[in-house]
Amino acid sequence: MKPPVFLLTVGLLGLWSCAEKPKSATGDVELISYVDLTEKSSLQKGAKNYKPTMTDVVSEIRYIPLETTQESLIGNVSHVEVDSGLYFISDQTQSKLLVFDSEGHFLNTIGRVGRGPGEYIYLYSYYLDRSRKEVGVLDNYERKTLIYNYEGKHLRDVEYPEEIFFPRASFYSPDGVVLFHHPIPDGRDLKSEYEDQLLRENDGKYDFVGNILKYRFKNPPGYGGISGLDRSFSYSNERLLLTSHFSNMIYTIRGDTIVPVYQVDTPKKLAEASFFNANEDKGYSELMMAMMRDQNPFSGITNIIETPQYLYLELEYMTTGLWDKRSKTGVRFGWLYEEGIDAFISLTPLTSDGDRLIAFNQAFDFLNQREAIEQGENDRLKELLRGLTENSNPVISVYTLKTNAVESVIEAMKE
Repeated sequence: MKPPVFLLTVGLLGLWSCAEKPKSATGDVELISYVDLTEKSSLQKGAKNYKPTMTDVVSEIRYIPLETTQESLIGNVSHVEVDSGLYFISDQTQSKLLVFDSEGHFLNTIGRVGRGPGEYIYLYSYYLDRSRKEVGVLDNYERKTLIYNYEGKHLRDVEYPEEIFFPRASFYSPDGVVLFHHPIPDGRDLKSEYEDQLLRENDGKYDFVGNILKYRFKNPPGYGGISGLDRSFSYSNERLLLTSHFSNMIYTIRGDTIVPVYQVDTPKKLAEASFFNANEDKGYSELMMAMMRDQNPFSGITNIIETPQYLYLELEYMTTGLWDKRSKTGVRFGWLYEEGIDAFISLTPLTSDGDRLIAFNQAFDFLNQREAIEQGENDRLKELLRGLTENSNPVISVYTLKTNAVESVIEAMKE
């Protein structure tokens, strides 16, 4: 029997809008190129002969079951940040932000729903100020960000400027710039101006640093701005990275400026500005369908996570790009086979912690593979399984990448 496809994730970083930065930016842009092995890795080959395997990429996997109590129960993981051995996990279904330690023990919540001091009406998003060990929780109804310390003590409020309208995500750069993101409403056409903001906290309010404008396709892609339709954000390896769907550029924030840092080499063409100009009256979903039908371009980078050594990229058709920043080599491949659970998987990390990728799995992902785990030789999985029930909280999966992961995958595919 062919092993099941086991997607090791409870959520992605999401799809985000394109952008154009009004301020010009310069900087060295590094080309990311890959040995493309996606054609050699196929689910049709069967598990016994399938390559690459998890052990070709990862040197160690650690499973951390999150403590399950009435107070710490998680319905759905919405966003994850890691700092100082602490996991900050938001659950938008319950409007809760929970803090767990490195062993999965529940420590505290950050704020709570209410209308009193230090309370928010609904938790839309949060960000970490790692230098001051503070958490900012966005309360769009009260038009303010509530600032707490890591233990959950309310410290102060920061008021939104009048121009801010219901941001749905937020990120904090090491330079002290806060990015407020607004998703694309599907009914809005491409001619609408809808902005993300770069802000800086100042005495109980935010000062504007600049706007990131969306839907500006008439200008060709350039280093002065971010082009494409969707955008993904990732804070990892002590910096914020931004990528654009249907673009091959990767950016970061330095000071008050967005600058390009990487360009992904792709054999497929990029979406052309002329196509967007000709279809600017279409809604978002309609435009996406037309693009894939008529253009068939490189569909971009849907997830990016950085470690000190690697860039982990999720590319089109659920393929993975792994690029070694030290050796300047990369490989692109499909699914991984994990013998311990007899399943094909995709890592799909949500963030990183040092040289480790951090992903989340529902308890039933492991419970559904009970037979394969019990018959296998992975004692860690067997121990994990004994402590799980259908009502257990999600499990943190910590993947330590091999120092020679790129070379290891290439060698494995030669066999």
